Amino acid sequence: MLRNGYCVLKIFQIVDQSLPYDQYKAQIQEIYSILHEKESSPSPLKNCLPFQIVAKNDRSIILTRPYIKDNLFYRLQTRPYLTRIEKKWIAYQLLIALKHIHHVNIAHGDLKIENILLTSYNWVLLCDFANFKPTFFAY
Repeated sequence: MLRNGYCVLKIFQIVDQSLPYDQYKAQIQEIYSILHEKESSPSPLKNCLPFQIVAKNDRSIILTRPYIKDNLFYRLQTRPYLTRIEKKWIAYQLLIALKHIHHVNIAHGDLKIENILLTSYNWVLLCDFANFKPTFFAY
């Protein structure tokens, strides 16, 4: 759960009540519970940062996760540039994270460099798991 510090809120406006929003909410909560349970196992999923709180009302769905300042997209463009060994470390962590989430039958669904967060120690965190997102939003 979020205890201290900043957080990111993603707010999706509900326009079409016929879409199965409760199903998406359940999928988000299931992803969180699977990844959260694994933190106490011998092989923890420390490289995953799923949405932690899901709130739904008549007009919107709100998702939240802790705020991490940098993502891989930003870090690749910022000086000092990543060294060769740092790039290898990031790639290794990314492969391990993908191996672990696929082992527990979770697909990321929206893997891109903007969804790969980096701490100040170049620790990789996958975020914005998106296998719940609908392919079309009515407007």
